[in-house]
Amino acid sequence: MAEAVLPRFLYGTFDWRFRGLTFAEQPPEGLLTRASLNHSNPWIVIATVLEFARQGDHTHVPVLSRYYEDRDTPALSRTSLLLTGDLARSADLKLLQQALRSINPITRMHAAEGAALCGQLWLVGDMLNAWENAEDVNDHEVIGYRISELLEEPGGILESYAGTFSFRNVDQLIADMPGLKSVENELRFLAEGPVEFVERTREIYRDVSLRVDDQRLFISEGKIWTMEGFINRLVVEISKEVPPTFYNYRHRFEAYTGIDCTNFFQGGSADRLAIMATLETFLESDLVRAFLPGQRYFNGHLIPS
Repeated sequence: MAEAVLPRFLYGTFDWRFRGLTFAEQPPEGLLTRASLNHSNPWIVIATVLEFARQGDHTHVPVLSRYYEDRDTPALSRTSLLLTGDLARSADLKLLQQALRSINPITRMHAAEGAALCGQLWLVGDMLNAWENAEDVNDHEVIGYRISELLEEPGGILESYAGTFSFRNVDQLIADMPGLKSVENELRFLAEGPVEFVERTREIYRDVSLRVDDQRLFISEGKIWTMEGFINRLVVEISKEVPPTFYNYRHRFEAYTGIDCTNFFQGGSADRLAIMATLETFLESDLVRAFLPGQRYFNGHLIPS
C-alpha cells in the first residue's frame, strides 16, 4: 500500500464534523479522471470514485474494496466502507457482505456501519454474525447500534443491549486474566446461555420482515425509508433539549441530496439554526417529492441497481 497522504483539497472531507462530502478546494488539474482510479495515493482514488458517483456513474465503487482491509491507515478502511454503503449499486452491495465476514474485527465493524447506510434487510444476518464475533465492548456497541438503526426507532431495545455480551471462549479469557478463575463457573454459565441482543434482534428482524416483503428495499428504523420520514426524524432530533449527535443524520442528508452541509457544524458542534434553515429551504423547494419510498439516492439521483 502506497503512503496515504491526505491531499489539501480533502482536508476536512469525510469528516462529518467538518466538510463531509464537500472538497476543501478545487482539486489540482488532471485529477479525478479515470486515470486517477489507479493513482498511487489511495485518497485520490477514493475521491475519484466519489466524484464519478456524484456525476451519476457508480460503476467504479468496487475499487473501494482495495482499502477495506487496510491496517496501516484505519481511516481508509472506514471511509471506503462507509462510501460503499452510500454509493454502491445494488449488485455491488455483496462487497459489504464479504467485508462483514472478514477475519479482521475492524473491517467487520466498519462494514456494519456501511451496511446500516445502505439499509438492506438481507444484510442483517451477516451484521448479527459480525456482532457475535466482535472482540470488545466498543466493537459490539458500534455494530449493535448499526443493527438498531436498521430495525428500530432511536432508544429501542436493541440499542440498550448492544454492548451486553458474554465471553464465549472462557478458557482463553481465564488464560489472559487468571484473576477470573474464581468466577469460572459463572462465566461458563453465561457463555452457554442465550445472548439477549441476539434473541431480540432475531425477533425484531422477523417482525420487520413481515412488514417489508422485499428485502432489497431501502429501510430505516424498521420501516421502508421515505424522505419525509427522514426529515421528520431529523427535526425531532434537533428539537431535543439535550443535543444528540447529528453527525450520522448530516452524513445521510448530504449523501441523499447532494446539499453542502458544511454549515451544520461550527467548531465540531451542531448549529441547530443552520440545520433548520437548510431543512426549511429544502422542504420549501418541493424537492422532497422527488425521492421515492424504499429507494436509495445519492447526490439527488437514484442509485442504479
